[in-house]
Amino acid sequence: MMKKRIAWIDIAKFIGIYFVMFSHFEACPSFVRIFFTPFFLAIFFFCSGFTYRHQDDFKSFLKKKLRALVLPWFIYSNFNIILSNIKSFKHHSNDFRTELFRNLLQIRYYDERMWFIPALFSASLVFFFVIRRYEKERNKGKLLLLCTVLALLRKIYKVYMDPELLPWKVISLPWHIDYIPTALLFMVLGYLFKEQETSFDEKLNWTKTILIVAAYLLLVYVPEIMEWSFAWYVDFFYDHLCHFLGIIMIVIIAKKIPANKPFLYIGSNTLLYFSLHNKPITASEAFLRYFLSGFYQTVLENPLPGALFCTVMTSMIALILIIPTIFINRYLPWTIGRADTRKDS
Repeated sequence: MMKKRIAWIDIAKFIGIYFVMFSHFEACPSFVRIFFTPFFLAIFFFCSGFTYRHQDDFKSFLKKKLRALVLPWFIYSNFNIILSNIKSFKHHSNDFRTELFRNLLQIRYYDERMWFIPALFSASLVFFFVIRRYEKERNKGKLLLLCTVLALLRKIYKVYMDPELLPWKVISLPWHIDYIPTALLFMVLGYLFKEQETSFDEKLNWTKTILIVAAYLLLVYVPEIMEWSFAWYVDFFYDHLCHFLGIIMIVIIAKKIPANKPFLYIGSNTLLYFSLHNKPITASEAFLRYFLSGFYQTVLENPLPGALFCTVMTSMIALILIIPTIFINRYLPWTIGRADTRKDS
């Protein structure tokens, strides 16, 4: 029996994947990137925590995550590598074997592919045991303290770790182990939000929505405009405050946007969109560089035209990708860990 989907969750995920695609255009201006960076990935972890239903059976949980995350990552990341070696629109710095090997290592910024999916998988394993403990104790304060301390330790690691000590010369660790504390915190917040959702909705109104959006905009833009810099420990709290407020903002917006088929469909297929969007983006950029170089150079050099260009192109690609997404869901559902819907038709 299929679980009933939650409309606002799919809309929130649509917003997240929209900005993921937006961010991968080389014309993406910094003033827009500042806006979405705090929430466009965090919202996926938050939604994953919210939709999690705990069952004290790790073996079944592991099988489910291997099928739903690792299998699609393995298929589509390696398919992307094969395609890139047949025809690439960007410079290749490594040979085919090296790309395959580095992809298996999944070390961020070390020629990995589709990093977010393995990161979600790794974080989900830790999340299972953390929530299992929480369900026995029901101590929210202890749970949040644990997650905050782990996130702080990650920040200390990022600040003081010497990348030269690792063979790959970057501080990231295989299968995004170093990212787990941050992902775990967002997932736990999503899980705890389930208990507060009714109260949250009752207190929500347009005045509070406007105030939260305004507070978020001030929080992310004022330090940038004023060119403020913080000590790492202050930056830790500032960064997480931006994340938390950004998540709240997206949850509110997702709850207020009327449910519509395109948003819901794309939001329910973000794994495929994450897997498929890069090639259309790089192909469109190559086309523009070759055939419309003057226009494209203007777009790259001017933030406002760049923002408009990325908005239009992201929307177009989001709609175009509905076609292969329908095909895969219909004829190749096993590649994304789903049952064959044709059996029910």
